[in-house]
Amino acid sequence: MPICLIETREQLAALVERILDAGVVALDTEFVWERTFFPALGLVQVAVGPPAEGGCGGVEPCLIDAPAVGDLSLLGLVLISPKVVKIVHDGQQDLTIMRRAAGCGAPRNVFDTRLAAGFCGQSSVISLTNLLTARCGLELDKSVTRTDWLRRPLSEAQLAYALDDVRYLPALWQGLGADLEARGHGAAFAEESRVYEEELVTAERAPE
Repeated sequence: MPICLIETREQLAALVERILDAGVVALDTEFVWERTFFPALGLVQVAVGPPAEGGCGGVEPCLIDAPAVGDLSLLGLVLISPKVVKIVHDGQQDLTIMRRAAGCGAPRNVFDTRLAAGFCGQSSVISLTNLLTARCGLELDKSVTRTDWLRRPLSEAQLAYALDDVRYLPALWQGLGADLEARGHGAAFAEESRVYEEELVTAERAPE
């Protein structure tokens, strides 16, 4: 199956409309943060909707080529919408970077799988790789974690790595959400998650 790669503002507009209709999206970023005060955004990865088969099934992701698109302001419609669940893993930095790129306010309705794992009896600082192994028996290839995400064309290894970072987040959202309710922690998790809606948590820092 060909990779869904968003390279124009028109393609981004269609993707954003699809996300707003679906009401749930997994998000991640790849960036370069060397010799610059702010990180240079290379990719935004998205996986739209819940897994069709349930369980630990994946959702086919899309990659937003941030340098190619340029204007990412449309992403702000997704970030600030209270009607769209934003699934992230340890997502404060990713949300801060996306918010700066989109030029929008604080994100709403965030589901952080790392935070949810802590409410479900696992380490509150668990990595995505270890969480997927523990809950789904999956192992992600992390061999290209440190790479130049601004160089084009991206290699097959880079693309595979980026896609896998969001492919299974919707399944984790489903599974952890059910686990939270079964344990009676749903309300406490929701209250803790509202920290992402505080203005300063994902606001960019002044260079000074």
